[in-house]
Amino acid sequence: MLPQQSRLQLVGFDDGRANKGGFRVASHSSMRNNIKPHHIFGNWNRYFKLPYICFLEVSLFCSYFLFTLFHQKGAVAFTLDFSKSLSSFFLKDIRIHNPPAGITVGVGQIYYHKDLSAVINTSLQRFFEFPVSFPCAYPIIVNDNGNVKIELKNGTEIDLEFNENNIEQTSNIIKRYFQYFNKITESCIYHVQVAHQVQDTRMNLEVFVEFTHDYDTDTIFMDLSHTRFQEKFDLTSQNSILSTFDFSIPIFIGILNICALIIMGNQTYNLYRYCYAKATDSGQRPFDVFWKKFDKWDLFALLTHIVSIAASIMYILVGQDIEETIPPIVYLMAASSFLHSMLLVRYLKLKPSAFLILMVFYNSAIKILQFLVGCLTVFIGFLCFTNCIFGHLSENFATAMQGSAFLFCTMHGDSLKDFYDTMVLQYDINYYFGFFTATFWILFALSILYNITISIVQEMMSIEEYKLAHKDDEQTMPAFNIIFNDLALLSAKHSL
Repeated sequence: MLPQQSRLQLVGFDDGRANKGGFRVASHSSMRNNIKPHHIFGNWNRYFKLPYICFLEVSLFCSYFLFTLFHQKGAVAFTLDFSKSLSSFFLKDIRIHNPPAGITVGVGQIYYHKDLSAVINTSLQRFFEFPVSFPCAYPIIVNDNGNVKIELKNGTEIDLEFNENNIEQTSNIIKRYFQYFNKITESCIYHVQVAHQVQDTRMNLEVFVEFTHDYDTDTIFMDLSHTRFQEKFDLTSQNSILSTFDFSIPIFIGILNICALIIMGNQTYNLYRYCYAKATDSGQRPFDVFWKKFDKWDLFALLTHIVSIAASIMYILVGQDIEETIPPIVYLMAASSFLHSMLLVRYLKLKPSAFLILMVFYNSAIKILQFLVGCLTVFIGFLCFTNCIFGHLSENFATAMQGSAFLFCTMHGDSLKDFYDTMVLQYDINYYFGFFTATFWILFALSILYNITISIVQEMMSIEEYKLAHKDDEQTMPAFNIIFNDLALLSAKHSL
């Protein structure tokens, strides 16, 4: 029976005590007996049960962002600055003649034996000038001898040692193998003295100068590199750990991951108990019911937390005091931060409009791959064609990998001028042949592949927007029907 008059009721107040200002207090423990473990946000809304796992994963994402920020301002900034200073020191006043006409100019390329001989002689001398002239706050102690390793075409390796007194003799020995070498590697080890340490603490630094002979283009590529190091902090000192973000943040990340694993294990156990009770009542297999309600993202979350814990422990114990070009721990920490970022994708499903772009990307990627498989034969055929004709004339087609990257760039409208210059400005190739060959690929790649790819993405975007709009209509229509039914009943009651 509908009431004749409507009365405004304050939420949270008892009916009889509204004027006295008293609150109704109720325990939620009895309400939580009906919670569904696989609906963490529904439990938060209905039964006031906080989704701790969501808060932990967001906190881990923010922690990795802070760690990346401090890592970039510390180790990365130091490495880049040190590398630039090292390159400027070893490469200053080195002059290389321009290449012959028709050969593309590249970074670090040497085209004449005369230039190669001068660069080798200069680099050997600067190995011993480095400790004296290089601006560094810490003292640099050079090792007694440097090393030269020559790799010949027949697989033979020749090892030489040089010092400050026999640079000229070493340079003359290297010249004998100019026609037969694959790679020449010069290196020297230095010891960087940490000045503020009480004990004799040294960090090893090794500088490499490599000359690689590319027989496809008949040029020499020069490469300068060095081992990377970072000062090792004393982990036995509590002040050192707490005041150094490179160690305090990984410790915090490890603790959060352990807490997340404990909560995930507890949630999985509660879900199995819930599914076991449901399966017992309905006569189904408990595991089938459990696997149906189990969120498969938890498997990805389990892998993410395990990798993150391992990365945090290794970073705390090992740090970056690893004498390699890129320390392996950096790959592990990078993978952990990426996995934690991808783990937040599952929460975007709660908001379909935010999850729209991911669904478009997923569905369009499948169709684009199917389309590209059909065009793969043309791509491989044109790659083989250009490698055979232009491989000995340009480094862009010297190898299959370089040719694939160059063709892929032009397929998206990048490096078109370089693409035409590579095929047209060649003395061994007819001008019109190179022009029409380049035009054929541009028309095929840019006009067909690129535009059809965009069309597929637009089609998937329209489909997902249509689904989202109709899904919103389905969710709002029942509510409107209830309102219309109530209004109809009220109007009928008043008419009576």
